[in-house]
Amino acid sequence: MKKAGKEDGVTIKTIVSQGEYATSVNEAQNLKAQLADAGITLELEVLESGAFVDRWIAADFDAAVALNGGRPDPDGMYGRYFTSTGNLNKVAGYSSPELDALFAEGRQTADPDKRKDIYAQVSENLEDNAAWIWLFTSYTYTATASNVDGFVPMVNGSLQYLRTTSIK
Repeated sequence: MKKAGKEDGVTIKTIVSQGEYATSVNEAQNLKAQLADAGITLELEVLESGAFVDRWIAADFDAAVALNGGRPDPDGMYGRYFTSTGNLNKVAGYSSPELDALFAEGRQTADPDKRKDIYAQVSENLEDNAAWIWLFTSYTYTATASNVDGFVPMVNGSLQYLRTTSIK
């Protein structure tokens, strides 16, 4: 912090939803305690889920403890945030002509190896520019009984296979 000219630390106003998911407030308090050791103060504002969503969509926060599910395809996950025309770009607060071009190239490319390279460049750009800093990733556990048929757990937490799930 001293090297960054913030020897007295920094305070970050952080919104957290009380009703969005069960562990959000505990996660925020844990982050607050851990970051305090580095001279970073999280000023937590615990909100009812509707108020949280309104503030999040309006980008009215410095930081947010949020459970934003991932998507398997990087374009679907990040294109909506980090392109200048993305519907959630206001929330992300960052885009660039370089990212716009990379996302456009990724959308037009079907070759998996080329897409991997393109989205690696997207990742590098986002990391180099510290567009967002993810502080927490949880584990998701799925359990089924032996008589459940057709359920496929998805890495993004989707329950889409419930439509085809049955009991034997």
